[in-house]
Amino acid sequence: MWTIGYTGQSPERLKAHMRHMNAFDIKTLKCKGTVVDKETGYDMTGDYFGLPWPCYGTPELKHPGSPNLYDTSKHVMDGGGNFRANFGVEREGVSLLAEDGSHSVGAEITTGYPEFDHVLLKKLGWWDDLSEAEQKAAEGKNWKTDPTGAIIRVAMKHGCHPFGNAKARAVVWNFPDAIPQHREPIYGIRPEHLVLDPQGMPARVVVIEPTGSETQVLLRIGETSVLGAFRERIAEGPGAALPVTRRKISGSRSVP
Repeated sequence: MWTIGYTGQSPERLKAHMRHMNAFDIKTLKCKGTVVDKETGYDMTGDYFGLPWPCYGTPELKHPGSPNLYDTSKHVMDGGGNFRANFGVEREGVSLLAEDGSHSVGAEITTGYPEFDHVLLKKLGWWDDLSEAEQKAAEGKNWKTDPTGAIIRVAMKHGCHPFGNAKARAVVWNFPDAIPQHREPIYGIRPEHLVLDPQGMPARVVVIEPTGSETQVLLRIGETSVLGAFRERIAEGPGAALPVTRRKISGSRSVP
């Protein structure tokens, strides 16, 4: 359940946030100064509004939530983090872990490391940070399966992320297309940016759908499907030619 990333939230924490929405900065989302909820006594100091995902550990750990993923400029207990070690530690002889010096602020491990488990805690000498009862429950477990959440607590106490510290993947080797074309940045246009133009690109109507104030048309331009939204009433049916062009774009607005 720890991998859900919402285990640090609680009804009491969230209700306190809602009662004191004015206490949070509208840009950073962070609580401004020391604010204590009178109804519950909960201290919201350091929290980010709504405890944004991921908010790790138990509510008692008081992880503040993560306003931005993988922000190495902050300590993990201030919402910082690094890229997860979710795909192993090595592939084809090349380390998948982060390089020396790549870590979140305040981490006691200043290089890449795998996800935390009982073995890693023992190697680091951090196993004794767990209580005797926690050690018994966490034996043979990792941060995802430890029922007490102690492995998470200890890793974050030492400034480390429980899911490890690795490199981001540019080659997704376990996907059908390891270097996927469809996930590269693609330039696109909005439906309302298309206009009818007798001198425009030749397009073929696939589906036409009047929607009141406009007509939506699914077009085929070569091998590409494009959706257009037109103010004009369009009489052409499926299979008909419908030449179109793109509006000229000026700043964030389109102009005819």
